[in-house]
Amino acid sequence: MSMGMYFLQITKEQLDEIENDEDMFYEISHSDEADEINIGFDSEFFTIGFLLTDKAFHYEQPQSPNYYFRSRRLTNSFDSYLDVDAVKHIAKQFKLFTENELKRRYLSKAFKSALSLNKVECDGGFGNEEYFRFLWSSVNALSDYFIEAAKQNKGMLFWYV
Repeated sequence: MSMGMYFLQITKEQLDEIENDEDMFYEISHSDEADEINIGFDSEFFTIGFLLTDKAFHYEQPQSPNYYFRSRRLTNSFDSYLDVDAVKHIAKQFKLFTENELKRRYLSKAFKSALSLNKVECDGGFGNEEYFRFLWSSVNALSDYFIEAAKQNKGMLFWYV
């Protein structure tokens, strides 16, 4: 069964509400407003997550826009959030992360090994240029989403579906 991931820009006030009452995460993430301003990914998020956040690429330059590393997880949940400073930091990393960098990781031994060991799911397989174009489009959209959130001094929620 495929899963996906959604990201949602939130205000500092909404973030404070969540920090004071974790039940507000659901209220905010499932509001009518959230339906209009979130960005989501289907099964490609497994591949994107690996290529952006796996420890195999942790020490590389430029640093990965690793949203997992900077996030705070809600108690008893896979739902997470990023404060405004974390979003700004990740947006800076996205500005430095290029298509060539993503492609190098997509064609890396680390990714190929993870695929062969079933540590990552990838609908497009290894080395598929058409699938890579789709991945880059998704990463580019996520980059734009983080950069816009940083400009507006917003935090970010993200969750699995």
